[in-house]
Amino acid sequence: MGKPVIKLKFNEELDRDVAWQFYGAKKICGVDFWEERAKKYHPALSHKDRAKFNGYIASYYEENEKIIGMLSRKIETNLEGK
Repeated sequence: MGKPVIKLKFNEELDRDVAWQFYGAKKICGVDFWEERAKKYHPALSHKDRAKFNGYIASYYEENEKIIGMLSRKIETNLEGK
């Protein structure tokens, strides 16, 4: 039996939904993920408009498509121990 093959797949819709859930939660395990983590790296997400929120994430995916793909392949290679 051969080694398992690891393939990462990014899902923009899932990312939007999970991020929106964090946005609405005050604290999870004692951490305000939204204020302490997400807004630190994405200050444009300070608004409370779902359409703008979704648009920001769509733009982020589009603008960073090459970087996301490159990092995905790098992670897969590292996980496979190459």
